[in-house]
Amino acid sequence: MANRDELLIIRAARTGQAAAQLALGKRYLFGGGGLPRSLGTALHWLERAAEQNQEDAWLLIGSHIPLDVARHSSDPRRVALWYERAFEAGVAKA
Repeated sequence: MANRDELLIIRAARTGQAAAQLALGKRYLFGGGGLPRSLGTALHWLERAAEQNQEDAWLLIGSHIPLDVARHSSDPRRVALWYERAFEAGVAKA
């Protein structure tokens, strides 16, 4: 169950705030507070943050989101861009 802090982040992320989208993506990526670890949900929010030029978002995608999870995203070709940017930024795993 999400706690009060997570609920505030979720609301802000839903309104399009890039920093909140990144924070929410991280929480789902690693699990934290009242939120479970969910790679698919993490990818969803990290993609939203990446679309708003949050460099940490595409670095996290390239470092921590397995290709198998990315293949099941709504737009796998778009996710490929984040892997490419992460690789260019020095994330060899991407």
